Order: sequence, then C-alpha cells, then structure tokens
Amino acid sequence: MSPSKHNTNSPNPGTSEPKVLLEDLTADLLWPSLLRAPAMAFSPSRWFLGIVAAFMLVLVTSIYSAAFSPAESPLTTQAAYPGFQSIPYALSTLNPALIINTLATGAQHHIALIAQDPWTSLALYTPILLIMGIFGFAITRSASIEFALGRQTDTTASLNAALRTIRQIALTTLGPLLAVAILAAIVMLLGPILGLPVVNILAAILYFIGLLLSILIVCILTMHILTLPLSISALAIEGTDGFDALQRAYAYLIAKPIRLAIYATILIILGTTITTIVAILANWSIATTDALASTLTNDAGRRVLTGDSEMAATEPLANRIIFLAQSTLQLIVIGYTLSLLFCSSTMAYLCIRRVSDGQDITEIWDPTS
Repeated sequence: MSPSKHNTNSPNPGTSEPKVLLEDLTADLLWPSLLRAPAMAFSPSRWFLGIVAAFMLVLVTSIYSAAFSPAESPLTTQAAYPGFQSIPYALSTLNPALIINTLATGAQHHIALIAQDPWTSLALYTPILLIMGIFGFAITRSASIEFALGRQTDTTASLNAALRTIRQIALTTLGPLLAVAILAAIVMLLGPILGLPVVNILAAILYFIGLLLSILIVCILTMHILTLPLSISALAIEGTDGFDALQRAYAYLIAKPIRLAIYATILIILGTTITTIVAILANWSIATTDALASTLTNDAGRRVLTGDSEMAATEPLANRIIFLAQSTLQLIVIGYTLSLLFCSSTMAYLCIRRVSDGQDITEIWDPTS
C-alpha cells in the first residue's frame, strides 16, 4: 500500500492545528472592546431609552424657556450657548484639541451664567442632570449585562432598575454641585466685608482662603464634568452607592489620565464617525422627501414645505406638522447619540477598571445571580 500524500492545505487529522481567529489575537487587548460600543448603541431597547431621554431634555428646556423670558434670564438667550453650539462642528473635525477647547469654552460660559443667575440655572440643570443620570444608568446597565453576561434586558427592566436607584443617581449627578454651591456661598461672603472701611483689610487677608476654596471649586467642577458619564457607569456596573461611584471615577481619572484620554479619543473618533453617518442619512431623507414632494406641487405647497413667511389659511398648521415630522426624525438621531454616549462610557469604564484594579471586564454586579 502506497503512503498517502501529505496535503499542505489542511491540517493533519492526527495532529489537528486549531484555527487562529481574530478574537484570539485581540483577547489580551482591551481597546478592541471599545469598538463594540456603536453596535451596542443600536440595540432597540437602548436606542429607545435614548430617544425618550432626548424627548424629556427637549421638554425640560422648552418648559424652562416658557417659564423664564429672555428679559428675566440670560440663559434663555441665543448667546447663552456659544460654546455648545460649536460642539457638532468640533466633533466633525476629529481634532481632539479643538473638541476639548470647545467643551471647555462652553462649560466656562455656563458656569459664568450660573454665577449670574443661580436660581433659574438650578431650575434648568437639576432636571437635565437627573434625566441624564436615570437614562444613562438604564442604558449602561443594559449594555454591561449584554457585554458581560450575554443576556438581553428589556427597556422596562432597565428603567425600573434606574428608578429604584434614583437617590444614588441624584447623589452622583448633583452631589458635587451641592458641594460647589456651599463653597461658592462661603467665598461670596467676602463681598459684603470688602465694601466696609477698615474691615476690608481683614477681608483682603481672608481672600487667600477664598482663593483656595475657588481652586477647590474649579477642581471639583472639572473632575465632575470629565467623569460624569464614567461615574454613572460605575454606579450601574458596581451596584454601589453614589459616593463610591464618584470616588471610583475620580480615582481612575487621576491614576490613569493618559490611558483614559486614549480611550476617550478612540471613542470620540468612532462615535463622531458613526453619528455623522446617521445624521447625514437623516438629513438626506428629509431633503429627498422635500425635493420629491415639491416636484408636482404649486407655490402654496412649496410655501408649506419651506415655511415661507407669506403662508396663509391652513398653511402654517401644515408647516408645523411637517416640522414635527422632521423634528421626530432628528430626535431619533439624538436618541442614538445618547445611547452611544453611555454605551461608550460603559466600555471605557470596564477597560479602565481592568487597567487600574486588575478586575475582569466581564465582572459586573448582578443581583439575580
């Protein structure tokens, strides 16, 4: 019997060689896990949570604008958002320096407005932070369970888990701001003393203490702004209290700032690319609908589509309905962006926790186990 020829294209049946897959090559790397965030954000339940969050944010800002006229509060004027209006452009450039500068400018402007009008600012930012915390918790909880345990969670279960933890969410989102408000009130007490003769010398000496407190205020605000999504993810993933979630997020930022910046850069580039594509498709759909609808219509129909100032009769109502449809589509895009934000923070938290504490990225708090 002649010996069989050796086939170099297939492994020897007696000594089968395992196939090397892509996941085997990246098994010990953490950053590839970040690339799963956009796909996780497309989950219908998490996308729906993002849409509801976007709708509630729009509702809160609309109620606020109706309650406080521009004459009463500078926060309702168009000039109140010069930095944040530039964020979409900054993100589209994929320039980290420009993105950071734009965020810093917007944050600084809002801090100045809060100092000018603290009570009306509180009426706006408190519900906004709570909404972000509640829905961010729900999205993070859903994403972390799917990633770590391979188990799907429905919208109701995720939202119920967030509502049961609302006190800790409030501590995580609003706690640092309460500390800042107390410190700011102490510094403000220097004002009346500075206006008095002789006693103003004592106030000038106390200014050194005020300066130290202001440095602490700036540090707390900076840490809170930079780590807010991360602290919400810590609360959802660890099942801990709000103070511990804040401590974890702050500690990771201080211990691994470069690694965290690298993760953030990857997620910003990836997220910007995906959301830009989604936004382009949405705007293209609106433009296509308008172009096709205007092909066979008359001047009155074109006025309805464009919102011309010379509209009459029922044309304004028809234009408002069209605007509502377009806004709904844009709200869906914003909902995906919010879903992506917290899916990204989920993966970033799991990875930075692994680097800092050596804890496995699939280890999460699971009350059902």
